[in-house]
Amino acid sequence: MDVQAAIELLEGKFEAYHRGDWERWVACYDPTAQVFYNTASEPMTPQGAAEMHAASVAPLSAYSFEESDDHFRAWLDDDGVLEATFYGLWWATFRETGTTISIPTHVRYWFEDGRIVEEHGFWDNTTYLEAARAAAPDAR
Repeated sequence: MDVQAAIELLEGKFEAYHRGDWERWVACYDPTAQVFYNTASEPMTPQGAAEMHAASVAPLSAYSFEESDDHFRAWLDDDGVLEATFYGLWWATFRETGTTISIPTHVRYWFEDGRIVEEHGFWDNTTYLEAARAAAPDAR
Protein backbone atom coordinates (compact mmCIF):
# COMPACT_ATOMS: atom_id res chain seq x y z
CA MET A 1 0.00 0.00 0.00
CA ASP A 2 1.33 3.43 -0.86
CA VAL A 3 0.51 6.87 0.51
CA GLN A 4 -2.20 7.58 -2.08
CA ALA A 5 -3.87 4.22 -1.45
CA ALA A 6 -3.95 4.98 2.30
CA ILE A 7 -5.66 8.30 1.67
CA GLU A 8 -8.18 6.64 -0.64
CA LEU A 9 -8.90 4.00 2.01
CA LEU A 10 -9.52 6.73 4.58
CA GLU A 11 -11.74 8.68 2.18
CA GLY A 12 -13.81 5.52 1.67
CA LYS A 13 -13.93 4.94 5.42
CA PHE A 14 -15.21 8.47 6.01
CA GLU A 15 -17.77 8.09 3.22
CA ALA A 16 -19.01 4.90 4.90
CA TYR A 17 -19.19 6.78 8.22
CA HIS A 18 -21.27 9.57 6.66
CA ARG A 19 -23.69 7.00 5.20
CA GLY A 20 -23.85 4.87 8.34
CA ASP A 21 -22.50 1.89 6.38
CA TRP A 22 -20.82 0.25 9.36
CA GLU A 23 -20.01 -2.99 7.54
CA ARG A 24 -18.00 -1.08 4.93
CA TRP A 25 -16.46 1.06 7.69
CA VAL A 26 -15.25 -2.03 9.61
CA ALA A 27 -13.86 -3.57 6.40
CA CYS A 28 -11.20 -0.82 6.30
CA TYR A 29 -9.56 -2.39 9.36
CA ASP A 30 -7.47 -5.48 9.87
CA PRO A 31 -9.53 -7.88 12.04
CA THR A 32 -6.91 -7.57 14.81
CA ALA A 33 -6.80 -3.75 14.72
CA GLN A 34 -6.86 -1.74 17.91
CA VAL A 35 -8.92 1.45 18.03
CA PHE A 36 -8.23 4.00 20.77
CA TYR A 37 -10.63 6.93 21.17
CA ASN A 38 -9.71 9.48 23.83
CA THR A 39 -7.59 6.91 25.63
CA ALA A 40 -4.13 5.40 25.36
CA SER A 41 -4.84 2.23 27.28
CA GLU A 42 -8.32 0.87 26.51
CA PRO A 43 -8.57 -0.18 22.86
CA MET A 44 -11.76 -1.21 21.11
CA THR A 45 -12.12 -3.61 18.23
CA PRO A 46 -13.19 -2.13 14.89
CA GLN A 47 -16.65 -3.67 15.43
CA GLY A 48 -16.87 -2.11 18.91
CA ALA A 49 -15.87 1.28 17.49
CA ALA A 50 -18.52 0.97 14.76
CA GLU A 51 -21.17 0.16 17.38
CA MET A 52 -20.08 3.19 19.44
CA HIS A 53 -20.32 5.46 16.37
CA ALA A 54 -23.73 4.05 15.40
CA ALA A 55 -25.07 4.78 18.89
CA SER A 56 -23.52 8.27 18.88
CA VAL A 57 -25.16 9.28 15.61
CA ALA A 58 -28.56 7.71 16.37
CA PRO A 59 -30.04 10.91 17.93
CA LEU A 60 -28.79 13.07 15.07
CA SER A 61 -30.66 14.30 12.01
CA ALA A 62 -27.38 15.12 10.24
CA TYR A 63 -23.66 14.67 10.87
CA SER A 64 -20.48 15.00 8.85
CA PHE A 65 -16.94 16.28 8.76
CA GLU A 66 -16.27 19.57 7.04
CA GLU A 67 -14.46 18.77 3.83
CA SER A 68 -11.25 20.44 2.76
CA ASP A 69 -8.48 19.57 0.36
CA ASP A 70 -5.94 18.88 3.07
CA HIS A 71 -7.71 17.05 5.88
CA PHE A 72 -5.68 13.83 5.31
CA ARG A 73 -1.90 13.52 5.40
CA ALA A 74 -0.05 10.24 4.88
CA TRP A 75 3.63 9.28 4.85
CA LEU A 76 6.13 6.49 5.32
CA ASP A 77 8.08 6.92 8.55
CA ASP A 78 11.82 6.26 8.89
CA ASP A 79 11.15 2.55 9.50
CA GLY A 80 8.94 2.24 6.40
CA VAL A 81 5.69 2.15 8.36
CA LEU A 82 2.75 3.81 6.62
CA GLU A 83 1.01 6.38 8.81
CA ALA A 84 -1.71 8.97 8.25
CA THR A 85 -3.47 11.73 10.13
CA PHE A 86 -6.84 13.38 9.83
CA TYR A 87 -7.64 16.82 11.18
CA GLY A 88 -11.19 18.00 10.76
CA LEU A 89 -14.22 19.68 12.20
CA TRP A 90 -17.07 17.27 12.96
CA TRP A 91 -20.51 18.81 13.05
CA ALA A 92 -23.89 17.37 13.95
CA THR A 93 -27.50 18.43 14.38
CA PHE A 94 -29.66 16.84 17.07
CA ARG A 95 -33.03 15.67 15.79
CA GLU A 96 -35.06 16.60 18.90
CA THR A 97 -33.77 20.13 19.47
CA GLY A 98 -32.29 21.22 16.14
CA THR A 99 -29.11 22.14 18.02
CA THR A 100 -26.02 22.06 15.81
CA ILE A 101 -22.60 21.49 17.34
CA SER A 102 -19.07 21.25 16.01
CA ILE A 103 -16.05 19.46 17.47
CA PRO A 104 -12.43 19.65 16.29
CA THR A 105 -11.10 16.13 15.74
CA HIS A 106 -7.66 14.57 15.27
CA VAL A 107 -7.15 10.93 14.28
CA ARG A 108 -3.91 9.08 13.55
CA TYR A 109 -3.70 5.79 11.66
CA TRP A 110 -1.14 3.02 11.07
CA PHE A 111 -1.47 0.58 8.16
CA GLU A 112 -0.29 -2.92 7.25
CA ASP A 113 -1.25 -5.04 4.26
CA GLY A 114 -3.71 -2.47 2.95
CA ARG A 115 -5.76 -2.04 6.13
CA ILE A 116 -5.77 0.01 9.29
CA VAL A 117 -4.05 -1.84 12.15
CA GLU A 118 -4.12 0.91 14.76
CA GLU A 119 -6.08 4.13 15.20
CA HIS A 120 -5.93 6.86 17.83
CA GLY A 121 -8.68 9.49 17.80
CA PHE A 122 -8.93 12.52 20.05
CA TRP A 123 -11.71 15.06 20.52
CA ASP A 124 -13.50 16.78 23.38
CA ASN A 125 -16.91 15.16 23.87
CA THR A 126 -18.22 17.82 26.27
CA THR A 127 -20.22 19.72 23.63
CA TYR A 128 -21.80 16.50 22.35
CA LEU A 129 -22.72 15.28 25.83
CA GLU A 130 -24.30 18.60 26.81
CA ALA A 131 -26.36 18.74 23.61
CA ALA A 132 -27.36 15.07 23.98
CA ARG A 133 -28.58 15.73 27.56
CA ALA A 134 -30.63 18.70 26.34
CA ALA A 135 -32.10 16.60 23.51
CA ALA A 136 -33.13 13.79 25.88
CA PRO A 137 -33.81 15.38 29.29
CA ASP A 138 -35.50 12.20 30.61
CA ALA A 139 -32.27 10.22 30.06
CA ARG A 140 -30.39 12.04 32.84
